[in-house]
Amino acid sequence: MKKYPSTFAIAAPYAIIVFPVAILNLNPDIGFIAFTAVLALGPTVLIETIRKNNFKRFQFESNARLYGRSLYRLAHIGVLTSSGVGVLAAVSGKGSVAVQAGLAAASGPFVIVDSITSGWVIISICFLCVAYAGGECSRREFIWVNFLALLGAGIEVYLTAITAPFLELVTFIFMLMLLMGNIKPKAAVAALICVLILWPLAFDIRNEARSTSGLIVDARVDANERLRFDKQIARAQELDVPLSVEMDGYLQHPTIVDILRYGIVPRFLDEGRDAVSTGVIINVALGGTKTSAFTFLPVATIYVLEGPLFTLFWYALLAISVGIVWRGGTRMTPMRILLMGLLLYGPLGWFSTYPDKMIGTLQVLISGIPFYLILIVIRIRRNSTKSGRPLV
Repeated sequence: MKKYPSTFAIAAPYAIIVFPVAILNLNPDIGFIAFTAVLALGPTVLIETIRKNNFKRFQFESNARLYGRSLYRLAHIGVLTSSGVGVLAAVSGKGSVAVQAGLAAASGPFVIVDSITSGWVIISICFLCVAYAGGECSRREFIWVNFLALLGAGIEVYLTAITAPFLELVTFIFMLMLLMGNIKPKAAVAALICVLILWPLAFDIRNEARSTSGLIVDARVDANERLRFDKQIARAQELDVPLSVEMDGYLQHPTIVDILRYGIVPRFLDEGRDAVSTGVIINVALGGTKTSAFTFLPVATIYVLEGPLFTLFWYALLAISVGIVWRGGTRMTPMRILLMGLLLYGPLGWFSTYPDKMIGTLQVLISGIPFYLILIVIRIRRNSTKSGRPLV
């Protein structure tokens, strides 16, 4: 797991939510599904096997002691702020019927603040893992802050009837903690079983909330059918590769400059740029409308959008990036774990969509500037206190 992190991140959803269901239901398109898996796993296995020869025995050494309890407190405040603002934004109209249908844009002070603080929960969970690994927070505190993050996301699901952000957060926490050894595989399997048991109830509550809000719910799609991610991937065969759809106002085939522009430059400074919604583009290509969205999960989506050669290149690049960040035998700092966490949450996420999630990952990274400044101040203050020198 620690020697093949990117391979593990890509293989996990295939092994847990795709192939078992495809095999049980005798999906005739399982060959194509396997092809998409090989497209991503081939370059990552190759690159991580080459790196394995120079991989020292993994020793996790957190430098959380350099920040003391402040790292845990910062993570706690970050989760409370992000979750609280997210709930208030949902109450203020984020995720309303008009917004989901694309008939109106979410607005209001809390919605604006939420666009900045929504990613703080990801940053906070990464810092929390470092604090826990370094012994600067107890197991009870570790569980409590994670619970607060999931509770806030769960309330937002109830208010907006949108489950995707919650699933992204759950799988992100699941992958990061497994990779860092914060939870054991047995506990992870037990948690997965609990999720599968509770899923039908959660799906019914979600549909009821959507119906109450005025959204149309397809009665033909039950809880079990919603878990047929193998069917979702298989539909990629319906489109020509690489995809080309005439849709004015939507970003297609972005360059690295486009991704940096959308991820770093705030929209209010660049109001004329195209919208970013791969799901809408794919839905239109499949014969749908702009008021709904559809994707084929990460690998198949990239394959359809950009073709097989780009898919190979993209996952090779991700494996190299992970290898640079996740180096064995080195001290794991808050920033190193944050970068690893953003890779797991963004391009390596179970439900990631290219280029939307890559752009969103850059936006989260930029939004964390206050956290980075606070960490610098904490380090300076603690170093000054230890040396007995005044700050000024």
